[in-house]
Amino acid sequence: MTQLAIAAPGAHGPNGEHLDSSGDGHEIADAAPRTETFTENFELVAKLYSTELSVLVDDYKTNAPVLNATLQLQVADLTSQAIFHEDAGDFAFDEAALLDLLQKPGKHELIFTVTTPTQSDQLRATLNSSGAVEEHVEHGHPHHDDHEHDGHGHIEELFHSPYAWLALALVLGVLVLVVQRIRGRASNAVSRKI
Repeated sequence: MTQLAIAAPGAHGPNGEHLDSSGDGHEIADAAPRTETFTENFELVAKLYSTELSVLVDDYKTNAPVLNATLQLQVADLTSQAIFHEDAGDFAFDEAALLDLLQKPGKHELIFTVTTPTQSDQLRATLNSSGAVEEHVEHGHPHHDDHEHDGHGHIEELFHSPYAWLALALVLGVLVLVVQRIRGRASNAVSRKI
């Protein structure tokens, strides 16, 4: 059997080790400006949309989402506090002055401060903005503007998650086993009657 291993950003090895190379924040090529960074405590992915900077924060050791935290961002002379969206599990910065600055073409140095009840950490990253950003319509959470969302959550990330595909394969495997057992019992019952 041939096995294929692909190390995506934030990927974990067989012993839980991270397969990323550096912790100084690196850029990822994508349609929307995006960056990610990590420290020994947290890993963070930020994506810039026209209406917000959406940020996902995970525990570095377990890769579990960090939900009970406050997240602050400093860019140039601006400081902003994130709003947490429980339904999507992300943090969002939607202040107009911050978005105007980040949507300007060029490299923007970001300093995130993550604070949980047990720890606090600073994460630095660089966001390279081309000036063109996509409309953000994945979340089912309300924004401070009046546009509608389709309520899909982070469905885009779900399709890229190997864990989601593994879970789907396991569910389908169990379903096949159940159907085979039911068929086997039905054919045994028919052969006993004959």
